[in-house]
Amino acid sequence: MFKFTLLLSLILFSCQFSKCQKTFITMHDTIISLYNKDDFKGIYNFASESMKTEEPEAKFVNMLKTTKEQTGKIISSTSLGEYGITRSFMWTGEHGNIHFDLQSGTPGVMDDYFINDVIMQPGGEHRSLPTDNPLRSKIDSIIQQAATLYMQNPNTVALSVGIVYKGQKYAYNYGETQKNSGQLPSSDNYYCLGSIAKTFIATLLAKAVTEKKVNLNDDIRKYLPGKYPDLTYKGYPVRLVHLTNHTSGLPTSPDALPPGLSRLQQLKIFEKYNRDSLLDDLHHFRPDTLPGVKYVYNGNAFHILMLILEEVYHQPYEKLMTAFLRTELNMYHTKNFFSVNEKKMLLQGYNNHSEPQTYYYPMTAFRGGPAINSTLNDMLIYLKANIGEKSPAIKLTHQYTWGNKDGSSMGLGWMRNLDAAGKQYIMHSGNAGAGFNSLCLFYPERELGIVIMVNETTGQNRLFALERLITQQLK
Repeated sequence: MFKFTLLLSLILFSCQFSKCQKTFITMHDTIISLYNKDDFKGIYNFASESMKTEEPEAKFVNMLKTTKEQTGKIISSTSLGEYGITRSFMWTGEHGNIHFDLQSGTPGVMDDYFINDVIMQPGGEHRSLPTDNPLRSKIDSIIQQAATLYMQNPNTVALSVGIVYKGQKYAYNYGETQKNSGQLPSSDNYYCLGSIAKTFIATLLAKAVTEKKVNLNDDIRKYLPGKYPDLTYKGYPVRLVHLTNHTSGLPTSPDALPPGLSRLQQLKIFEKYNRDSLLDDLHHFRPDTLPGVKYVYNGNAFHILMLILEEVYHQPYEKLMTAFLRTELNMYHTKNFFSVNEKKMLLQGYNNHSEPQTYYYPMTAFRGGPAINSTLNDMLIYLKANIGEKSPAIKLTHQYTWGNKDGSSMGLGWMRNLDAAGKQYIMHSGNAGAGFNSLCLFYPERELGIVIMVNETTGQNRLFALERLITQQLK
């Protein structure tokens, strides 16, 4: 009887699986058909309600229009495998190919998708690829294959990839420090990390919490010199935690920075923008919604947090950060400001058309969005420390503070989510106007982390694609 029941269960499961698989394939084939007809709104109709909430139809349609211009019509589709509820495909187009990931937990419904060009392209295999990869281990081979696909894009220049896996560190460098220089980047070259700096600032705040100097639920006005009666919304104050998870409701840029300015015009304003300028702006800032409720990405909030940390510790932010990195993490090459010799180790940055970008030496820590410079070797230390969570301050930054606990949410500075297999990952990406992109991402349960740094801006989605190509093969 038991054997019969088990056999019947297996038959029913097999039929259900076969039906789901058929529904998935039908949806995938229909999406290609609609894509070829330029019916991008028709594709959007497959989206789940949660996906529609996160991505408006207009944004989705514009993205597919741009992609279609690069690929032309899709001629064929090849399955690349499955990962959890996500299936990967290579779409071969008239002009170019794309990697298409389709996530579906409910038959006939698109829960999420991911499109990128980090896939074999016509003629891409012919590009020479300088590297220090020794090609001796399985991890070496995985990195080599993924890097080769990433570097097919003619607008790529240098690529540095760091892996921490089960306590071991691996470093790989590709390309050139500057176009046509023939100089391979090393793990001691500097990249500008852009917004990954926010995780460092949040860690300093977490350190202050563990030292009982502040409480995350403190009203920010407690630490600001002077009176700021307008820093509330209907009597509800902005709290420290709101600054770290982008829910403060405060303006996202200084008063001195009107919309529509060029990057050069913005930099000229920030040359003179300092802590006194920010304190003056704070007298005019008002939350536009109840703090702690609505997420709006806000680099300006982290400048306020930097100012508060200076008040708490009675030291300049740069001195605070340098001391923390050196004494607690043994990181000596992560900094805002360069010496003359250190600046020579900074890679040349490029935009997405291979045009060199000027790196403007910051005159103040409050310039633009918070940013920081680092090397691959230093970032591997940082990555390992975050995976290990031996530091109480670092561990605190990973704790939930806002959002969907079972999906997209915030820690302190860090962004949290689940991958297609239901495994939690914690991450932050960075984009610097001087021609740099970066990604720092780790899976605590898997004891796995990756840092990717490039000196071009061909797209942050390409870094996420590279991350997936690598981490999904490390088991």
